[in-house]
Amino acid sequence: MSNIDSVISSFRESLKLKKVIGLIYVVQLILAIIVAIVAGSFINTLAHTASIHELLSDFNYQIIEDLKVAAQSNWAMISKVAFIVALLYVVISLFLHSGLLYCIYHRRYTLKDFGIGVKSYYRRFLFVAIFFLVLSVAWTILIWFPYLSNLFHMMEHWVAEYMIVWLIPMLSIIYFIGIAFLFAWSVQTRYFMIYQSHWSFSVFKQGFRQVTAQLKQHYIQMFLFAALLMLIYGVSMMLDLSLGVSSAFLVLLFFIIQQCVVLVKLWHKVSVYISLRNLQRIRRDG
Repeated sequence: MSNIDSVISSFRESLKLKKVIGLIYVVQLILAIIVAIVAGSFINTLAHTASIHELLSDFNYQIIEDLKVAAQSNWAMISKVAFIVALLYVVISLFLHSGLLYCIYHRRYTLKDFGIGVKSYYRRFLFVAIFFLVLSVAWTILIWFPYLSNLFHMMEHWVAEYMIVWLIPMLSIIYFIGIAFLFAWSVQTRYFMIYQSHWSFSVFKQGFRQVTAQLKQHYIQMFLFAALLMLIYGVSMMLDLSLGVSSAFLVLLFFIIQQCVVLVKLWHKVSVYISLRNLQRIRRDG
């Protein structure tokens, strides 16, 4: 099976998980509403000083000073709420991924199977999530900290300023290569954990070997999925720019389109997991 056929097959199989995708969508929507309410209450406290129109068309240094003062007075609340939201996101993400990956690996597509996966693996996935989160943060710092910390120095001393700009896409490509590898490694590690049905440090080595053994296949399929995701974002941005929100009907239409895009992105994400599972099964069955 070619890589394109594998991608298409993954999308087709993900349709069988429509109930699980619907459940994940509802959970994420509720979390997004909570975040929007909290963020909206904070934005309202700054509305009297943070005028986007004035910032864009008539810059006023005093606006920035007022904004800093208002933000400082609410910093305790912002940091506390941000911590709670981040913790809630991590916990919910563990629940959702444990159930979703269990269903995908065993090719079981019901909400009952999703619940079994949550009960069986959400605790075991915690350490895996922490491990790869640390690696992702370390990789991000390794790639971007030297550039950002020396940005002003480069602007002052480099003769060709265009080189500073071209460093961004070059570093972005390197960063994507590393993050894609960590993502594939983390998913394959979870699949091996489900296959073994117990916790073991060997799953990290097995997942690493799985990705490196079929490194080309992993990168080709992830590139194809990344290209599709960029296309989704491109279409979404075009709709946003062309639609506008000049009436109540257009606001409603805009919201519906945005939620459709969210569902398509979820469908896309589930398909990526299925594609990685297929590579894992090819390795194990061979």
